[in-house]
Amino acid sequence: MTQEDLSALDMPQLAGGCRALTTTPIVGTPHREYAEMFVPGAEELEDGELRISVLRSGNPWVTRAQAAASILVEVGNPERDLFILDLGAGSLAIFASLNLPVNKLDKVFLTHLHADHTADLFTLFGSYRKAGRAGPVYVWGPSGSEPKFGTKQIVEHIAVACAWDSKSTRGVHSNESFQMIATEFDFRQQQVVYDQNGVKVTAFPVIHALDGAVGYRIDFASLTFVHSGDTRPTRTLVEACAGDVDLLILECFPPAEIFAKSMDLPLGEPR
Repeated sequence: MTQEDLSALDMPQLAGGCRALTTTPIVGTPHREYAEMFVPGAEELEDGELRISVLRSGNPWVTRAQAAASILVEVGNPERDLFILDLGAGSLAIFASLNLPVNKLDKVFLTHLHADHTADLFTLFGSYRKAGRAGPVYVWGPSGSEPKFGTKQIVEHIAVACAWDSKSTRGVHSNESFQMIATEFDFRQQQVVYDQNGVKVTAFPVIHALDGAVGYRIDFASLTFVHSGDTRPTRTLVEACAGDVDLLILECFPPAEIFAKSMDLPLGEPR
């Protein structure tokens, strides 16, 4: 791709441009009528429904137009559970705009421990306690090649880093709100890591950067959603999509030429 070709590219909406994210907001033939634009609070979640919201899907740098990676899953079970896959910087600001109950956001599933997928854990643990979060935060995530690279480490160290914050609000908030409980599982195995209230979450290993990256499959009421997490093409993702999958979200990264242009950086020579 030449420099002239790059200059002709429209800036995507995630980078502050005006190009539409999609020209087909409604896909398939749903049994009820949906508005072309989702308005928070105007569209009730039905029993047996899964609502998947890409809170943000930005790259590691965070802009006013696009926060970092995070996907919200609303479950149409009696409990109306909320699951969040990754918590990149700025993603909770988008969650706040959806008018959903803060206390329901207590189940976090991490695909891997890059900062652009975990930064808002600080916000959920500390700031959202002040916003009314009353119970513990539960975090599921993969192990690493060594204990220091696992999910338990990041959860424990965030709690330590928030020691001043927590101490300053003791006695004001519930004791449970000061808990962040990690469930670390072996990243090498495809396995069910959560099975409650009619929802089954299966983790599977993927290939990304270091050992310790996973994707997730969520099954509920004959519906299936698969999220790849950051990954290269891998057989495990194909296997996780076996059977009828209603929605698959693949994470991706821009080509080097577009990345360099958007950041106004020189394009280095291949190593």
